[in-house]
Amino acid sequence: MEDKNARLASMNKQGLDMAVLSVNPCWYHLEYEAAEAVIKIQNEGLAEICHADPDRFIAFASIALQHPDLAVDQIEYGVNNLGLRGINIGCYVEGRELSDPFFHPV
Repeated sequence: MEDKNARLASMNKQGLDMAVLSVNPCWYHLEYEAAEAVIKIQNEGLAEICHADPDRFIAFASIALQHPDLAVDQIEYGVNNLGLRGINIGCYVEGRELSDPFFHPV
């Protein structure tokens, strides 16, 4: 969202009271440190937008499902520290379905 005022104007024109924000999970191929850094920036940016206009925006945290231990930490940080409302995930992670036991920690 490059222009929050334009987004709010568009929402008003459409009669939308609130928008739920998220970032598409395009980092599932990243190594641990890169995924940690990218997602921290994204989640903190989403939280900043939401805190500035809490009556208009809420957001879902991004998580690095390819690193389940990191993903759990990101959920806790996103929800407990940033006030994000849930998580945004893809259906597959590097060829693995979400039912794979690899993801059980999450």
